[in-house]
Amino acid sequence: MKKVVLLLVTTIAYNANGIAQKANPEFENFIRTELTAGNHTFSIMTNQVISKTWEKTRGTEQNENIQDTDFNEDKPILAFRSSGTIQLNITHTDSLCVIRPVENSFFPSIDIDLKSRDLKLNDQLITNGKEVVIDNKKNVFKSEWSGYQWRLSETSLANKVQPRATFGKLETNNNIYIEVLWIENGKKTHYRLLDRQ
Repeated sequence: MKKVVLLLVTTIAYNANGIAQKANPEFENFIRTELTAGNHTFSIMTNQVISKTWEKTRGTEQNENIQDTDFNEDKPILAFRSSGTIQLNITHTDSLCVIRPVENSFFPSIDIDLKSRDLKLNDQLITNGKEVVIDNKKNVFKSEWSGYQWRLSETSLANKVQPRATFGKLETNNNIYIEVLWIENGKKTHYRLLDRQ
C-alpha cells in the first residue's frame, strides 16, 4: 500500500511540475517570435544629452521687434544615439534561447530557459523573469513597449550594481530593445542595443 501511495504522489508531483513548466505560453511566444533565430545586427546605443533653447520676442516703443535667444540649460533632453553596431547570433532549442556575439566582444553569453523563465548571464543565474509593460510614451523611445526583465536580487556592494537583462519590443516601430548590465572582471559593463528592423 505504501508503494502505491508513494508511486501516486511521485506521479502527481511529476505531472504538476510539467504543467507548471508549460504554463508560460505568452513568455515563450514572445521570446521565439521577437528574438528570432539567426544573426542580427543591433545598434549600440549611448545616452546623449541635448539642451533645449527657446526664443522670446520683445517689442520696442517704435513697434519694432527685437529677437533675443535665451538658452535654457535647466531642462536637458535625454536621447539615444548609435555609437556602432554589434552582431548577435540567436538560436533556439525546445526549451532554450541562446544568444551569443558573432565576433569577439565584451557582450555576455545569454541563455533563456523558456520553461522556467530563468536567465543565465555568463555564469550568473537570474531567476524569475517578469513581464514589463510601459503603457505611455514618456520615455527615451517615445513609444509604448513591452517585454521581459530579469534582476538579480543581490547588489554587488563593491560596485553597487544590480545585474539585469531586459528584452522589449517598441510599439511605434517594432524595434527590439535589449539592455544588459553586469559585472565583468570587477567592472560594471552595460549594453543597450536596438534592432533596426
